[in-house]
Amino acid sequence: MSRVSPSEQTRIALLRDGDYFGEIALLKNVTRTASVKTLTPCTFLSLQREQFSYLLERAPHLRARLEQVLTSREAEGEAERPLTKGAAHDPLTRGVGLSTA
Repeated sequence: MSRVSPSEQTRIALLRDGDYFGEIALLKNVTRTASVKTLTPCTFLSLQREQFSYLLERAPHLRARLEQVLTSREAEGEAERPLTKGAAHDPLTRGVGLSTA
């Protein structure tokens, strides 16, 4: 994952199976702050804002978990970094891949 400005591209994270991104833009209704470029072939689950909202309406535990992660990262000053581990250690988000693309 990288953050791109007109003058430079900065690598900010390496995503692995089960990680997800783009949830901050969807939860806060803002423009995404990074772009993702794959190094190998990948399969993604991409949700539009309306689909994401529909999912969260029907899975309030998922909304609560995503908001908890967002709050935690804001407290740590990492809210600008749109990456959250969703791998085996977190059963509520395991395998969920979210994108604003």
